[in-house]
Amino acid sequence: MLGIRYLGSKVMLRSPRTGLYRFATLLLVSVWPGVWAANVFLPLPGLDFATQKSLVLQCSGNLLDINYAARMWSIEHNGQVPGSLFDFTNRLSSAEVFYCPAHLREPAVTNWNDVAWEDIDYVWKGSSAGEEGAAVECRVHTSVARFDGEIVLGRERDGWPYFMAGPIGQVTTPGGSARFEVVIDPITAAGPLSYQWRREDLSYVTNLVFIEDGEAGGFLRTNRTAVFSVTPLANETNSFVVLSNLQTNDMAYYAVAVSNSLGRLLSRRASLRIRDEALDTAEWSRTICGVNLSQIGLLARSWATEHGDVLPGNFAEMTNRFNYPMFGRPMVLFCRADTGRSAPASWVDFDFAETSYEVVVARADEENLYAVFCRCKIHGYYVEVSGRVVREPRFTAPIFFMNNELSLPLELFAGRSNVLESSSNLTAWTTVKAFSNTNGPVDFSVSKTASHLFYRLRLE
Repeated sequence: MLGIRYLGSKVMLRSPRTGLYRFATLLLVSVWPGVWAANVFLPLPGLDFATQKSLVLQCSGNLLDINYAARMWSIEHNGQVPGSLFDFTNRLSSAEVFYCPAHLREPAVTNWNDVAWEDIDYVWKGSSAGEEGAAVECRVHTSVARFDGEIVLGRERDGWPYFMAGPIGQVTTPGGSARFEVVIDPITAAGPLSYQWRREDLSYVTNLVFIEDGEAGGFLRTNRTAVFSVTPLANETNSFVVLSNLQTNDMAYYAVAVSNSLGRLLSRRASLRIRDEALDTAEWSRTICGVNLSQIGLLARSWATEHGDVLPGNFAEMTNRFNYPMFGRPMVLFCRADTGRSAPASWVDFDFAETSYEVVVARADEENLYAVFCRCKIHGYYVEVSGRVVREPRFTAPIFFMNNELSLPLELFAGRSNVLESSSNLTAWTTVKAFSNTNGPVDFSVSKTASHLFYRLRLE
């Protein structure tokens, strides 16, 4: 586990065992809060890209600890370079450090006696790499630790299964169904791929630990640990799973383990909830539109971290290192309320100009976190450069009172009727003005007509 200090747009990574620090670009993860409709299948590529970047950082913590232990051994042995990992294992606190967090091991190896040395995830290069070369290298990632202590971050090696999009949490009604699916990068993954879906039930283990405190004697501390119990789903060995006739006892988390000849990885967990009422079609489409925008924004910021912190100018630019679209499935670029367009089944002959969303940010506005990055052509909802999804018109600045007039700075949606209303009791509302075919910020003034009034903006 890495300790993290936030330093502006960077983070300083610190290993708790070694105390060493290094800088890395901070990737902010934002998830749009919403209510999931019944029977919704929508893989989340943005969250999976961010999750896998997080695993790269955790892997670098292991590299840091191994390399630091090797350097301490070298200092104690007159500058010699260790011949193997065996030489300095007594300077490492746990066997877990030899296993990359991106490589699923069940059960996790924590005891030195259980370590299979031919199967660990880190390779010791020894003196063969030279003073400027890599001392330790990850089998999963291309990340390395150099002899001078520098950690060079990489990414999954070619052939390693890489999640383009993972499962999403679902809500359905009793007797309903739910579908979970993952998308593995079809270009990078070495086949054949094996899938095993699983149910994971969350429970908590609570215990008391006595902490010694010098002359004061000590005190008791309560530790609460989350534990997931895993149950494989029989015969569910495809890239998707459909669960039918669901009841309240089916509420749990669901995930899939994917493996090939190189290794095994686990998707993130998706929750399943059962409730009595379902969302109507309009609310469902609005909810999914917000999720799409959240994913587009997150993917754009992930792409920017590898392109000089410059946001993409259009969707076609947002590809991975094999020039494959980052969106997992085309459906992420299509709003469910857009009846004039439908998501194609594949990326073959895909037209990025004919999607439900459009990139509207100017390159000069990239430093403005409130600038609109991408907008839905149907709802007018948008995601800002900061990653925040905005679904309603809003006041963009404080309301000022001057010369018996109120100044109301508004942020309105294009292609929709935006209504400004006032009320003296928050119950009865009166229309002040309706704005049609207006886009962006508007400064509006209204005469003060009562001792106190409340104002709100809504979409017609």
